[in-house]
Amino acid sequence: MATKMDAKQDSTASSHGEGDQSDWRIRVAKSIPQTAHEAVLVKSVEMPKEAPYCHGYDFNKGINYDALLQQFKFQGFQGTNLGLAIEQINKMLKWRLSDEPIEKEKNDSYKDPEVRKKTKCTIFFSYTSNMISCGNREIIRFLCEHKLVDVIVTTAGGIEEDFMKCFEKHYMGDFRLKGSALRKKGLNRIGNLLVPNDNYSLFEDWMIPVINQMLHEQQTKGTVWSPSKMIHRMGKEINNPESVYYWCWKNDIPVYCPAITDGSIGDMVYFHSFIKKGLVIDIASDIIGINDRALHAKKTGMIILGGGLIKHHVCNANLMRNGADFSVFVNTGQEFDGSDSGARPDEAISWGKIRIDAKPVKVYADASLVFPIIAAQTFAKQVHGDVTVVTNAAAKLLMRGSEAPASSVASKSNDASVAKSAATTTTTTTTTTTESRPLATAQTQERKPKNGHSLTSVQGKPVVQQLKPPQKKKPIACTPYTIAPIVVTSLILLAGILILSIGFGDSEDCYVCYGRGDHETASTLAECEALHDGSICQNTCAVSSDPYTCNGDSFSVLIAFGAVFVSIGFLGMGCTLPIVYGRSLATRIRLFMLEEANRQEEYIAHQEGAPHQYYVYGNL
Repeated sequence: MATKMDAKQDSTASSHGEGDQSDWRIRVAKSIPQTAHEAVLVKSVEMPKEAPYCHGYDFNKGINYDALLQQFKFQGFQGTNLGLAIEQINKMLKWRLSDEPIEKEKNDSYKDPEVRKKTKCTIFFSYTSNMISCGNREIIRFLCEHKLVDVIVTTAGGIEEDFMKCFEKHYMGDFRLKGSALRKKGLNRIGNLLVPNDNYSLFEDWMIPVINQMLHEQQTKGTVWSPSKMIHRMGKEINNPESVYYWCWKNDIPVYCPAITDGSIGDMVYFHSFIKKGLVIDIASDIIGINDRALHAKKTGMIILGGGLIKHHVCNANLMRNGADFSVFVNTGQEFDGSDSGARPDEAISWGKIRIDAKPVKVYADASLVFPIIAAQTFAKQVHGDVTVVTNAAAKLLMRGSEAPASSVASKSNDASVAKSAATTTTTTTTTTTESRPLATAQTQERKPKNGHSLTSVQGKPVVQQLKPPQKKKPIACTPYTIAPIVVTSLILLAGILILSIGFGDSEDCYVCYGRGDHETASTLAECEALHDGSICQNTCAVSSDPYTCNGDSFSVLIAFGAVFVSIGFLGMGCTLPIVYGRSLATRIRLFMLEEANRQEEYIAHQEGAPHQYYVYGNL
């Protein structure tokens, strides 16, 4: 009986398997409550065939970083936003006025086809000071060196820390270091970075003469200083290719900093006012400058790393033209508190700061993590081309499909040398020419700034070389704090020498010793008594009321006082001079070490037959 029933069930199941597989859904739909059916079994619309789908990079294809980064667009979550940000910036870089219909052009000067091909999108690039504090500073410098951005907006810290790094380094620390302990050691913490307080002192020593010169030109030439003009002068004076603002000065990229007094520069302006009053920094001229840049641009793009003042200042400038055409925000701010820092791009559209038809992107991420990736896929390709680097084995797999990797082939070889050679990791570089912005330097052009730096472009890649160490010495500020210790210790030393000369000069032969019918002279009482046993000793230099009392030890006291004064004078000189001149001595030591490093690099490069890059120290 059981066997027949099982066979019947098998037969039923078989018939259902051969029939329409959707029958079970119909039967289930009839069996379950209507509410549950409508909630769970909702029918999907058919997705378009060209709809993008989520997928990750397949490392079985080898290590191809360019393909890996291009895949981020389909990664999902913030990976997709990162990919969209890269796409948005590439559109900024690629756009030319010739892409737009000429019929809409009202200005006759922009109807020339050649002019339209050369007219690009004006890129506003803004960032908070921590982008200069961290390793993004070198990426920002690259953008300015190759003139890949047109306008910069940053904070006071974003200005001063770039110049500080020309003199000394920022060091790696830890987020958990205790503030009170660091304060006692003179170390300032920026996240997990450490900045010694002496770095600010070096910057201030360099900056004070610049402020003095600014005030002098204001009083004698009538120069009106704005924050952007001030930063322009600082970039010129630093004369160091390691600096972001050196390249902004060199390539005439305006840098706007409406809060320039909010930092060390503001402190110096304040302290300087106690010595020389009258310096005026005009921010009104800068608001005219940045707004005009946006108003007269044919197309604008915004790249904003961080939030706060630097974000709104750029957005507000683009309001003058009814919004930016391309926008990328990178920050970790949230909008629930109503802050502009956390506001999404859609809020800026409501204000007219981003165009209604634009497709802005916000990446919720730490810019120190994602901006190097963004730059690698956008700005770097404008200079170096579309470069793909893969391992030798992966390249063979991509080209030959099913062929085994070189390492596995080599392992089967009887020739050990062939196996070793095939197993060695090498790189294959494929370069595709892309339309790029003109480099800041031509391939054969050479510039020699006055401090000895030579900037020569080799195959479109500028190489920084140090022909000779800078000869300009670091000025020593002549203030009461540096002059007074030297004067005081010098006076003490001279007083001690004078007292010693008196003591030694007048203490000789002060005692006259009488005995046995003759007399002799001696310089001390002990010598006098030793000459004649029981002789009468008289101090001719300081005779007391008792002619038989020897009291000439007063000049020994003078000698002792003189020795003390001389010791204090020499000790004071030993402590004062290193403090005043120590920085220039340390600078000379660094220069010596720098020259040694350059000689080693040059020797290694000569042996390998490869170009090398000299180390460069800042304005000394």
